[in-house]
Amino acid sequence: MPKTLVTGASGLVGSNLVRALRERGDDVRALLRSTAREDNLADLSYERATGDVLDRRSVRRALRDVDRVFHAAGRTSLRMAAADLNRINVDGTRIVLEECLRAGVERVVYTSSVAAIGPARRGSTVDETQVFDAGAYGIPYVNAKHEARSRPCGWPPAGCRS
Repeated sequence: MPKTLVTGASGLVGSNLVRALRERGDDVRALLRSTAREDNLADLSYERATGDVLDRRSVRRALRDVDRVFHAAGRTSLRMAAADLNRINVDGTRIVLEECLRAGVERVVYTSSVAAIGPARRGSTVDETQVFDAGAYGIPYVNAKHEARSRPCGWPPAGCRS
């Protein structure tokens, strides 16, 4: 049975990921901060790894014997200072991806928001090929999510899809 790590597992997206992964039979480890509330995970079976995406050593420990990673940790505040959003969303993502490379993780799924690529033009849809022009809005959250998606640490490795 593959071991799958989920960062941000106590949040809305992360807890639903844990639920779906357990339903398909994955052995799930959740990287949770020591202060994380686990209400969304109360009825689920998973292994808890206490740590923080900004703490390289705790990420490294959480990755032991892990085959796949779903990185869903991040902050979604529109009021938080740009420096704090960058630290969590950009630096945290970079640390997780660098440690996944170091650990030889088979697959990583990075979950973000539409802010990472910008809104769709009226009457169209959007995907990763769209030119990012949402930075002109000056919203720190939008800029941090876009920056985190912009291939920190050279991810993905050659031959992988972004």
